[in-house]
Amino acid sequence: MVRLKRAAVAVLGSGVLLGASGVAVWTVTTVGVDSASAAGRLEAQVLDRTIEVLETKYGDDPYLYLFGDRLVALYTRRFQAKADLADLARAEEIAERGTSVSADPAKAHARLALVRLARHDFALAYGSARAAVEADSTDEAALAALFDAAEASGDYAVAGEALERLPIG
Repeated sequence: MVRLKRAAVAVLGSGVLLGASGVAVWTVTTVGVDSASAAGRLEAQVLDRTIEVLETKYGDDPYLYLFGDRLVALYTRRFQAKADLADLARAEEIAERGTSVSADPAKAHARLALVRLARHDFALAYGSARAAVEADSTDEAALAALFDAAEASGDYAVAGEALERLPIG
C-alpha cells in the first residue's frame, strides 16, 4: 500500500502525463490523498482530455476513421467509469459512421455490434455482428461479436457455431 501511494504521488507530482495519443495532460499535485481515488481522478482527467483532443481532430469527418476507432474505445471506456449513456450514444454514432468508410469493414461492424451490446440493443447488435461476419467470415473480432450478440439474443445455435469457428488460444 505504501508503494502504491508513493507511486501515485510520483505520477501526480510529475505534472505531465502523456496519454495514449501522445497528448500532454496537466495534473495537479495532491499529497496525502488516497492513492486509489487519486489514480481514478488522474485516469478520468487523461480520458476526458484525450477525448477532447481527438474530437477536435476527428470532428465529423468520417474519413478519419482511425481517430473514430480510437474515440469509440475511449467513449466506451469512459462509459464504464462514469455510466453516462451519452458516451455510449456518441460511441455508437461514430462507430456507425465508420462502417461505411473503414478499411476493415468486418472490424468496424464488430465494433458497432459491441457498442450496441453495451447499450442492450440486442437486435441491432445481432444485425451488426452478422454484417461483420458477412464482410469477413474468418475475422476473430467478427466471430466474437456474433457469438456475444447471438447469445444475448437467445440464438444459442448461432452462438455455438460462432464459438466453434473461433480459434482457441
